[in-house]
Amino acid sequence: MKGNVVMKIEEMINTIQVPQTDYILIDYDLFFNDNIGKYNKFAVDDLKDIQNLKNVLYKIQCKDINARLYVCSYSYETVDCNGNKSIYADCIWINTNMDIGFINKVFDEYKTICPSEIISLRETDDFSQEHIYLLKSDGMVLDIKKHNFNLNDVVTLYWD
Repeated sequence: MKGNVVMKIEEMINTIQVPQTDYILIDYDLFFNDNIGKYNKFAVDDLKDIQNLKNVLYKIQCKDINARLYVCSYSYETVDCNGNKSIYADCIWINTNMDIGFINKVFDEYKTICPSEIISLRETDDFSQEHIYLLKSDGMVLDIKKHNFNLNDVVTLYWD
């Protein structure tokens, strides 16, 4: 049986109509929970490496207590050969005014989990879709483009 968190994510995704090529954001705590690796899959897939990733992100949050973390995923779920659904993601958004150089430096200690790219969202045009939905830990679904979400302060961590 699926965990309540997975059902919550699935139900939240079902409440919105998002093209399969568009992105959604998921609160960090909603995605990185006890089901990571079982129903929520991330590009860094070794459980020890996931813990190291959590440690790095914790260091970033300690340095900027106002930083907010989100997992960026496609709007659809993947289905394995047994028919089990999962959410797959390879990108983390950090809403922070922190220097990208500091974020790079924190990852220096953890070479095996270093993102292939760390870049300011404002330097990309990848997220020009009309709506970007955020699945929040409290069950709310927000279209951040309609809720004054400051995209200028987002740093993206991408694993290729």
